[in-house]
Formats: sequence, C-alpha cells, structure tokens
Amino acid sequence: MLTNIKNLMESLKKLLRGLILGLACFGLLLNVVEFFLSLYGKSLCSASSCKLVDSFVVIPPFIDWPYSPQSFMVFIGVLYFLGLSILIFFALRTGYKFLEWLADFLIIAGITVEGYLLNFQIFGIVKKCSEENVPLLFKFIPIIPKSYACHVCEFCFIVFLIIFTLTLFRFFLRPWVGIGFISFIAVFLIGLVVPPRGFYQLPTEKLVLIYSPQCPHCHKVINFLTQNNITFEKVEEDKVLNILLSLNVKSVPVLIVSSAPNKKEILIGEEKILKFFKVEKSPSSSTNSSKNFNLFEKINACSIFEPSSCAGQNNTSFLNNTFLP
Repeated sequence: MLTNIKNLMESLKKLLRGLILGLACFGLLLNVVEFFLSLYGKSLCSASSCKLVDSFVVIPPFIDWPYSPQSFMVFIGVLYFLGLSILIFFALRTGYKFLEWLADFLIIAGITVEGYLLNFQIFGIVKKCSEENVPLLFKFIPIIPKSYACHVCEFCFIVFLIIFTLTLFRFFLRPWVGIGFISFIAVFLIGLVVPPRGFYQLPTEKLVLIYSPQCPHCHKVINFLTQNNITFEKVEEDKVLNILLSLNVKSVPVLIVSSAPNKKEILIGEEKILKFFKVEKSPSSSTNSSKNFNLFEKINACSIFEPSSCAGQNNTSFLNNTFLP
C-alpha cells in the first residue's frame, strides 16, 4: 500500500515537473511572438489597455535600445522565460540541485515582480474605467473589478497567470517556493499604501497642444498658432499617451484649453482647433460659442496608434469639448 502511494507521488512529481517545463516554454514562445510583433508596432493584445501600459515603460539611460519601449519590456520577458526553461530542462536531465535552486529563485523573483506590475496596472492609474473600455478577457472572466480592468494589459495578465501557475506547481514540489506568494502579496499590498503614479504632469500654460511629429494635421495647427503669435506649450503624444487613453482620446492634435480654474476644455483635431480660434477672434462670438460644434463633425486628426496612416483621412470626434474636473 505504501509502495503504491510512493509510486503515485513520484508519478505526480514527474508530471508536475513536465508541466512546469511546458509552461516555461509556453511563456517563452508567447514572449518571442510578442517581441517580433512589437518590432513592427503590432501586438497580440489589441486592447487600448495594452497601449496604456506600454506608455509607462522607460528604458534605462545606460542601455542603448534601438527599438520601442514596448519591445524592451517584452525582451526582458523573453530572457526570463528562456533562462527559466534552460534551468528547468537541465535540472531534469542532470539532477543537479544548484540548478533547481536557481530555477526556484527565478520563479520567486518573477512572481514578486508581477505583484508590482499588477498593482501598478490596477491602482497606479487613477482614472476609473467605463464599461465599454473593459478588455474582452475581463468581461468574460471577471477576476478584476470592471472599474479598474481597462488598465490591465491582457498580454501582461496572461504572463502573470503563467508565472502564478508555475509558482503554484513548484510549491507542490518544493514548498519553500511559497515565499514567492508571500512576497507577491507584500509587494501588491504595499502599492496600496504607496501607490505608483505614472501620469505625466501636463504643463500649466493656458494652451497645451498634444501632437505627434508624424502627424501633418498637428504641424498645420502648430504653424497656425506660431504665425498668429499665440502662446502655447507643445507636448509629444508619447509622453501623455496614458492620459489620452484614460480619456478615450485616440487622435491628435489635441488642444487643452484652461478656460477657468480647475476646468479644462479639450479640442480634438485640426478643424476643431482652428475653428476655436476663429470663433474666439470673431467680434460677434460669445465666450461659449465654441460649444456649438457638431458632435460628429470631421476634424482632420491622426490616430495615436497609426499616425502614418492619417494622410488625407478625416476622423470623427466622439469627445466634444469634454470638461475635466
């Protein structure tokens, strides 16, 4: 009887080791695919939350990375799962204990880092979500409250689930790996006390223009403001992508007008911005004349995700003179 139980336990351990190696290889494959897609500006995750998370990634100044910040983050994932897969594979083949220990440390480090990343995505972005912005994954699997789910990158969350499952399986084989769960919870909870804030602070000038260097409509607006001696501050859309997406703004140029204390008026697109100044200059215009624009007027703007494709296109604004508290 005891022999049968021991044999069963050994079989389960072998199965778990195989599953752990399989999960590590799957994580590697997933990150490799995402890495190559990111080199071409694509992603496995099509939700705006993924773009929002990517906008916070900062490449260390001592690293000369020629590609996008998104690809840098994914490249770290590739190295992580590659190292983990190699360690687990050779630990299985050779039985060397120090390889097992190295794999354990990598798994604990991974789940700990995920505690920070998950906390940042859920609580580090102060803007709450609307129902239509919730990624498809979290509509069907309500793991995360919908008021925060639109900030969580679906790809990142799948990577988290892989690392979480790896840690759980490893815990059954080597219980001390449970330290990883403790560190995950500790890092996640400390973020509630000292939450990571990633928002770029907009300049305090009365007029702030958010633009993209590749956007022809943006340059037309810049030329107009410059030629008419209108004082304004320029901000590249990459720096404030998180703000734009949290407001469901997906086109540039965007002009933010501080019309009163604690009140900001948002104008999206070349046509609307130029019309605002023409109305302002008109003797017969009143202070609130700019509020009479058609909600679905064509505005000549570029997508912040595909700025090179905007030439000759007219986009429609769904955010008409939105006021921020």
